[in-house]
Amino acid sequence: PLDVKMFQATGWVLDEKHDEAAADELVLAYVRPANQEPAGKSPMKRASSMNSLSDVSNNFVNHNGPYQIALIRRFDFSSKLQRMSVIAKNMFDDTFRSYVKGSPERIRELCVPESLPENFDEILQIYTECGYRVLALASKKLDINFLKAQKILRDDVEDKLQFLGFLIMQNKLKPVTTTIIQTLNQAKIRTIMATGDNVLTAISVGRECHLIDGDSEVFLGDVKKDANGNEVVFWKSTKTSKHEL
Repeated sequence: PLDVKMFQATGWVLDEKHDEAAADELVLAYVRPANQEPAGKSPMKRASSMNSLSDVSNNFVNHNGPYQIALIRRFDFSSKLQRMSVIAKNMFDDTFRSYVKGSPERIRELCVPESLPENFDEILQIYTECGYRVLALASKKLDINFLKAQKILRDDVEDKLQFLGFLIMQNKLKPVTTTIIQTLNQAKIRTIMATGDNVLTAISVGRECHLIDGDSEVFLGDVKKDANGNEVVFWKSTKTSKHEL
């Protein structure tokens, strides 16, 4: 459902039945702006000036036809790796790129430091404390062809990335959620949240649905190694969100 909503927000078309002679067996699908026909059916003029993303989407063409991107290979989401990725070919300039999305903490580790903004942690904390779900996006150019794309290792696709930005989403509570949790609390039934989201997002949602009291102090634990190499649990606390959006 997350991927569906993300793609719907682009306003583009996913074409899994595209019929093109060249290398079709190596293409999973094509994506293109909604107002364009598949390549070779309805050529469009190239704009003389393009000042926005919509200009690019609506007007880019190459000698093969309208602007579109071919999805060549997909590395599915892994909860252990906290990310997923695809290899795509831009049919406008014939370049291959990898695109990766996942938890901000993990994507940061995979990006070249020069591509990360100085306020990475600050912006991430602002949105997670407000209860938003945050994904990080990154990419890099690949020097490969169709056949090499089928053999390249995932670690090579998802390494030394250029950070692109954050994807911010709001997953609203269902109307009945808060009422049900209040009923469970009154019945002295302990409720537990299990989530893969950022812990600050989980705390914000927990306060919103009264899973935890708004004035309660929440302790966050993290296992780290001290100077002697021994594993030690470090604790920090948070009480209320500092930001409102």
